Amino acid sequence: LEKQIAKKGQQDSKFIAEQLERTEKARQIVRRFEEAKKKREQYVEIWQDVANYVLPYRGGFYDVAPNTGAISIYDRNVEIYDDTATNALVKAASALYSYTANPATQWFDFTLAAAPSRKTKNYRLDELLNNFDVKNYLTDVSKITCSYINEHISSPFHAFCQELIAFSTSAFLILEDFTDKVINIQPVSARDLYILNDMYGGIGEVYRTVILTNEQAVSQFGDGLDPSVIEDSKENPLKERVFIHAVMSRGVYDPKKKDAKNMPIASYWIDYQSRKLVFESGYEEFPYAVGRINTPAGYVYGFSPAMNVRHTIKSLNKLNKQKLNAGDLALTPSMNVPIDTYVTPLSMKPAALNYHEADAQHLAEPMHTIGNFQINIETIKDARDQVRQGMLIDLIEQNDKDNTYQAMQEQLLQLKLMSPWQGNLERDALRPLAIRVFNILQRRGGILPEPPEILQEAF
Repeated sequence: LEKQIAKKGQQDSKFIAEQLERTEKARQIVRRFEEAKKKREQYVEIWQDVANYVLPYRGGFYDVAPNTGAISIYDRNVEIYDDTATNALVKAASALYSYTANPATQWFDFTLAAAPSRKTKNYRLDELLNNFDVKNYLTDVSKITCSYINEHISSPFHAFCQELIAFSTSAFLILEDFTDKVINIQPVSARDLYILNDMYGGIGEVYRTVILTNEQAVSQFGDGLDPSVIEDSKENPLKERVFIHAVMSRGVYDPKKKDAKNMPIASYWIDYQSRKLVFESGYEEFPYAVGRINTPAGYVYGFSPAMNVRHTIKSLNKLNKQKLNAGDLALTPSMNVPIDTYVTPLSMKPAALNYHEADAQHLAEPMHTIGNFQINIETIKDARDQVRQGMLIDLIEQNDKDNTYQAMQEQLLQLKLMSPWQGNLERDALRPLAIRVFNILQRRGGILPEPPEILQEAF
């Protein structure tokens, strides 16, 4: 009996220690999330401003109260009178898509890199790269990996490019699918994304807010939730709660243990309202591929083409509203109506009959308004040109080219102008995406070819 009591005490002590550790982890993660949220706050109002005029049908941005977890939606009640910006966004996104990850092409290749932790034995890197079998192997794995990515990314990638040009930031979540699909690539909107840089300016930590109902949360996390949430789900199954998915490098882990909590990348799910860690796991590679463009040194978020011309876009909508009002006034002008001249109230409807006194000396007449339609039209044209130039549409379109050579030179110029975007996109989004999918295919087995003997011998 004494042994059983002692064993029970040890188990209780271990349980209490685990709970304290989980509570401390949750506290630290929420604190880091709050820091990431603070760095993003200055951009959110600008992003919503852009979304109102450039992506009006996409979900709006929201804020989450730090204490209650309450969700407040930013104002989206904006009237749109001009489609120049929305059309320009679609064209610019299509061009960026075509020039970076065109699904009709193999848009990347693999090569070998000598890592400090993996020394080659008796082979130099250039010797391996010139080997016929190695070349064929790299070509084959590049084609297969690219085909899997193109198959799963073709639909969400255009929306990804739209958010890049609108907000400068967007992302994908690449998950291993244990069905025949093998991989699952999910788009992650900028409205749900919070980032902290690493020491080199790359992606260090990613936090994503996910809104789930009580019913969904219980189904997903079960006993990991606070008991009050499980109890509340019985009465209010559709009540919404905010959860944080935090992903970062794991500082301390045992690589010999092949469980989810000893993988190099840590994954934590936090119930933001109760501040409780509801699920912990991990990944072999960083699962988020985050795209950023025009990101200055030291900044977490960049400045998109749409952000740069947002004031012109707002002015253009105002000018078009004035034009419509002026057109209404010209077609249905205000009237000067004498008092006691008409028997019934004056009607401006087509074919209306207005009865007036037979001896009336003054009848209703339109008021003469002063205005200049031509100036308004020219101002609108200038504003449209500025919006299109700001979003690179004048360079993307290839109208009135004399010959094929001229068209090719224009296309080359477009690629050069978009090249500043490529550096960050390749480092933070495209390269991690390709490597993550390659590793998933490699772990699944039976999809990629086996490395040639010379590579197995070298590494």
